Amino acid sequence: MSDDVTLAGVSKRFGADVVALESLDLSIRKGEFFSLLGPSGCGKTTTLRIIAGFETPTAGEVYVGGENMADRPPNKRPVNTVFQSYALFQHMNVYDNIAFGLQQRKVPKAEIKQRVEAALRLVRLEGYGRRRPRELSGGQQQRVALARAVVNRPTVLLLDEPLGALDLKLRKEMQLELKSIQHELGTTFVYVTHDQEEALTMSDRIAVMNRARLEQIGEPSEIYERPRTRFVADFIGITNFFSGQVQGLDGDRVRFLSDGGLNLCMPRSGSVKSGPSTVAVRPEKIKIAEQAHIGAVNRCEGVVEDVVYLGSTSHHRVRTSGGETIIVLRQNDSGTAVFAPGSRVSLWWEPESTHLLED
Repeated sequence: MSDDVTLAGVSKRFGADVVALESLDLSIRKGEFFSLLGPSGCGKTTTLRIIAGFETPTAGEVYVGGENMADRPPNKRPVNTVFQSYALFQHMNVYDNIAFGLQQRKVPKAEIKQRVEAALRLVRLEGYGRRRPRELSGGQQQRVALARAVVNRPTVLLLDEPLGALDLKLRKEMQLELKSIQHELGTTFVYVTHDQEEALTMSDRIAVMNRARLEQIGEPSEIYERPRTRFVADFIGITNFFSGQVQGLDGDRVRFLSDGGLNLCMPRSGSVKSGPSTVAVRPEKIKIAEQAHIGAVNRCEGVVEDVVYLGSTSHHRVRTSGGETIIVLRQNDSGTAVFAPGSRVSLWWEPESTHLLED
């Protein structure tokens, strides 16, 4: 599969002291939904602006559709951008907002009409062409902004936190809409977000960024199930961390002793060095009961300190005899036992759910 966007050694500095991007190498495949995920200030929006041509990289090269963008101004690049603020022309109706770019390029009126109507159908806004933006809901305005971008048939569509201004329920609905539209179009989407669930829901691949650098890139399941660094494991969902020492290898498994005295093992992945390390375990991977499962390898005893009811699930905070705190996420159903604060419990989880982090 060919790449629609390639960034080779891209860096961006503002003045002498502010590093916005540091030696970023990134390849985005043709037709994929690709998300740049990270906290504010990590460099994700700067990356998007460099692809769009709104920022000039201090070093490195940018390719879109296989062509070097070094001398291309934003209006000459085969990309369009959808912003969080919609940026619609309030004095124009929906039809004219979507048609604006085509009119500037002197596209024949008959073709403009055909393409605008097709864009309205794509975003499920047939019949809304004569309305003004102020007469639309936030979600409908965002759909108009999307239609205005895709009607120009860009090679790459850049989306800078476009759902950030919407309420939670509408944002979740629009996530599914966006993914459906992208699948129907087949256009490459590059999506910036700080929302982990949003990135996991929509993306074919995710690039997790931190402090101007790329921490990890992979499919959503890989990012969540096999985080490489503590930052990725901590930023994507809830994670239990155990600090301690790698004791050595036992066949194809790594032996680990936590500072709280837990003897853990996990599959070996790559090179392993003895010494101080950190292990991560997702809370939904941990089982809780009065007695541990016979034959469980990674196991411990503890006391429930707190229980937080979250509707379909409950969070149990358990303190081990070694003083470590472990969060357990359980599904709430009619057959699930309830462990009140003060209950003595056993915890266990599979070696495959235990990950030795690189840092």
